[in-house]
Amino acid sequence: VEVARWPTRRAPTKTTKHNKNKKHTMKVRHSGPDGRNFTRCKHRRAGVCVCTWSIGILMIGAAVNGRGLSAFLQRETHASVGLPRRAAALGVVFGTGVVTSAGAPAHAFKNRVVPLKNEAKSPGKKPDYLGAIPRKEGALPDLAGCGETFNCFSSAATSDSNPVRYTPLTEKAHYVEPWRFSKGGAAKAFEDLQEVVQAYQPGQRGIDGGGFEIQEANPELRYLYVQFESAKKGYKDDVEFLVRADASGDGGEVRVRSASRQGRKDLGVNAKRLNNIVEALSKLDGWSAPLLTNQLFPDYIRTNSDSSDTGSGPKMMAKDKSLVSMLKDSR
Repeated sequence: VEVARWPTRRAPTKTTKHNKNKKHTMKVRHSGPDGRNFTRCKHRRAGVCVCTWSIGILMIGAAVNGRGLSAFLQRETHASVGLPRRAAALGVVFGTGVVTSAGAPAHAFKNRVVPLKNEAKSPGKKPDYLGAIPRKEGALPDLAGCGETFNCFSSAATSDSNPVRYTPLTEKAHYVEPWRFSKGGAAKAFEDLQEVVQAYQPGQRGIDGGGFEIQEANPELRYLYVQFESAKKGYKDDVEFLVRADASGDGGEVRVRSASRQGRKDLGVNAKRLNNIVEALSKLDGWSAPLLTNQLFPDYIRTNSDSSDTGSGPKMMAKDKSLVSMLKDSR
């Protein structure tokens, strides 16, 4: 009895055809299960071609003026991953570079002054030390202090609870006296604070043109956390408020912190922002809050007025040659 057997599969043999039109074409000869030979053509540099095509597509996407494309991509949010459906589809086909290069940045605050343009944003990383938490064992919840750079103010700058301490002069240069309220108690003060912050006008005095957004409002802890953004480059600042009641129950204080995430200075942005909120709170009954003045913060004024200091971060506007007009002087 003869048993039918398939012919033994032979190793493929390769032959290269050299001509000017198919310079890199390679024929691969196989033997099928029925013993018949067949030939397939492959390209020697297939991987290189795929890479070249991918790079070309990304460059085309980056060269497109993203205004119309951005509007097209940002319709209909994809529920599962938070990306537009069309953007997700393009990302699969062309790679994510098209969306990030040609499309507008993924997030913009709704109250920004000018429409979002197709430019790269530099928000910086959110610090991991934000929040109203005990800074050491047994201490009350408090805000973080500041470092040595002149782009931060904090009511906790001189606190003994800070895990990192600086020289007394350095800490004093960043210290903001807590704001005081004398009527209504801590709950009412927290409501007043929220109303004032929500009424803040982006673009006032030429700052925060990118708008702002309340990230956390905790009425039990009486903690408020807000992010502000510049109109250009998308630089973000973190601003926090912590309301504390005093023994009387009617009055108390608001501890505040306003800081930029990047750079060595802020060109008056944090001071302008806090002064605007102070002015609004001072109009309410029972509130008292000091303005940030040139006399109180001379080192801050000097550093942020020095045009020779070209540290990273937001750049000074051409019309603002000094900070003398940026902060209110007490006369």
